[in-house]
Amino acid sequence: MFANLTEKEKLDKAQKIVDKANAKNKGKWIAKLHDRIAKLEKHSVMLGAKLKVPKTPASNPEKTNLRRKRSIPASFDVRTGFPSCAGIVGMIQDQSSCGDCWAVSTASALTDRYCISQVKKGNSAPLKTNPSVYFSALELMSCTPGMWGCDGGDPYYAWKYTQTSGLVTGTNYTWNSG
Repeated sequence: MFANLTEKEKLDKAQKIVDKANAKNKGKWIAKLHDRIAKLEKHSVMLGAKLKVPKTPASNPEKTNLRRKRSIPASFDVRTGFPSCAGIVGMIQDQSSCGDCWAVSTASALTDRYCISQVKKGNSAPLKTNPSVYFSALELMSCTPGMWGCDGGDPYYAWKYTQTSGLVTGTNYTWNSG
């Protein structure tokens, strides 16, 4: 993360950043130092999304009836709005040195949306310990056309792949290649 520093200096500098974040947020959340990530060079941490202009334009949002518009709340936390999905929504995943944020974020958003849709339909929220709850970032990394696996990709194409091909579920397995 920090060029030309010893490993200890990198960890010390990273810990100061963590301490500053914890002081600033006043206990709303707790930042934690992860040694393995703190020791990485900055360029290794910045891998991931390679955004391109889509070849096909995104569809325009549907027009809404003005009478049906509702006021938007000043804030909304989906974990309190849908407490039975709290263990699933926003789960942090360790991507290590793999630049697959484009696939992980897409699969995570789809997983979150699925949980919320089930609760809205009156169904029970899936158990967060059940691997079949989580949509597969690995499938997106491996199968989305034109993407580069751990060397990066574009969430737009991950969503397009999901729309056209579907996406399997499963998680908590390790992968060694993109």
